[in-house]
Amino acid sequence: MLETLLVIAVTGAAGLLAFLIVYARWHYGSLEKLGIPVETPHFLLGSNPDGHKIVYAHKDLERFHKYGSVYGVYEGRTPRLYVTDPEMIRRIMVKDFDHFYDRTVPEWGHEIFDNLLDFLPGEKWKTIRSALTPMFTSSRIRNGGKNFAALTDKYIKELHKDFKGSSLKFEMKEFTTPIFVEFTCDYFLSIKVSSEGNIRENYIYKMVLEAVNEGQDSSFAFVIITVFPFLLKFLPLFSKEGINKFLKTLDEVIKVRKANKVDITSGKDFIDVMITMLESLDSPEYKRLGIDKVTIQAQAFEMFIAGYDSILATLSVLSYHISANAEIQEKLIVEVDENLEKIKDGTADLPYLTACVKEAIRLSPSFIELERVCMKEWTYKERDINITIPKGMSVCIPAWATNRNPEIFNDPEEFRPERFYKGIDGKLVTELEQNPMSQYSMNSFGHGPRNCPGSRMAIELVKSVIARMLQEFKFIKRVDTVVEIQEGIPMIVRYKPIYVDILKREFESEQ
Repeated sequence: MLETLLVIAVTGAAGLLAFLIVYARWHYGSLEKLGIPVETPHFLLGSNPDGHKIVYAHKDLERFHKYGSVYGVYEGRTPRLYVTDPEMIRRIMVKDFDHFYDRTVPEWGHEIFDNLLDFLPGEKWKTIRSALTPMFTSSRIRNGGKNFAALTDKYIKELHKDFKGSSLKFEMKEFTTPIFVEFTCDYFLSIKVSSEGNIRENYIYKMVLEAVNEGQDSSFAFVIITVFPFLLKFLPLFSKEGINKFLKTLDEVIKVRKANKVDITSGKDFIDVMITMLESLDSPEYKRLGIDKVTIQAQAFEMFIAGYDSILATLSVLSYHISANAEIQEKLIVEVDENLEKIKDGTADLPYLTACVKEAIRLSPSFIELERVCMKEWTYKERDINITIPKGMSVCIPAWATNRNPEIFNDPEEFRPERFYKGIDGKLVTELEQNPMSQYSMNSFGHGPRNCPGSRMAIELVKSVIARMLQEFKFIKRVDTVVEIQEGIPMIVRYKPIYVDILKREFESEQ
């Protein structure tokens, strides 16, 4: 009897092992059939077996230089086609959008993440995005920049208290995180989290950082999950506790808003939009598309998670580039000083600062890759590319690599805001003007119908912080100033602390 049970156990274990191996390798070979270079996968763990240790942005750039404009990578068991050719990108994201209108719908281990706007399918995505559009009108963007600048003023006053002399060791992300959280709570959700000083001890502030996994180290568990995604039920990537606290707070705010009449003559905020959407849950359209309460709540959470990394990462790396380029900083200071009143009114265009922000976004896109799913077989034959992409194939555009395409950007690793500076005559005079494909080599926010709806807002908010900081300080590169990306984080770029010195401009003559 014991021997029989042992045989059954061994046979069962062998059968389970065989199943797991077949499952992990099920799609191996599918990329090779396309006739493209492929990053050789590990026996079980795909092309990134050390994914918890690598910097994905750098890996994409390395593969671009190694394989060229089209290549394949197995992300665990999932085959992904990588495209860096700008004309092919234009076709995929714009001209032939009807073939690539969806993205992969992942299972993140929490239904809120599964319902973020970025991952919603076709018509469901279109309906939700239309409801969110009023949040990003030109007037709201302009007012948002003005409000962000006002919050920056408040935190600059607190910052002055830390000075012991004319200069101070400074880390931009640490400084601007509470500004971003307070702005998002106030401007989009009408949640007041602070009246004076910073909000680092506020429970909402701590809740947001917990929900976006700030400060958590990478883990080999992520590699395992890419091979066996069903394990997300047991190894969630995000803090459920933090997200659930956020949702509870959101419910309380909506309840209070519905119980009290609020003057919205100056425009609806996101809570008003949410209430309108919640009141439509029983509509035939929402029922047909499967739009439920979770779908709506997820869009409020996206206000934090999308803006958190795109705005804070850009500010961090831009503080470095300004500190490392004295001539550029002087040009910025002249522009800021000439527009002090307009900056206070929120009406300053600041074209050179805008160019600096765009160049920082080019060099350091916060979202590493853009992704689409081929919804029906598609063939591309141009120049030296001849490929037929099968239905269901995941197509990725590695922004870190495309933004450094040497055929488009001269000296692609250099910080050169003049690439985007139109000057006082409004005309671009650099290489970008000469190349009609340059815009499709800039993939920080995507293109076509599924581009980022908040890109203009993000640029304006970054400008508002830098403009206010440069009115009072100069950024000085330190001996120990370095730019390093955290390892093992997929999809987004998060920098390790980037320290610079800030010098009070009233004392700069002493340096």
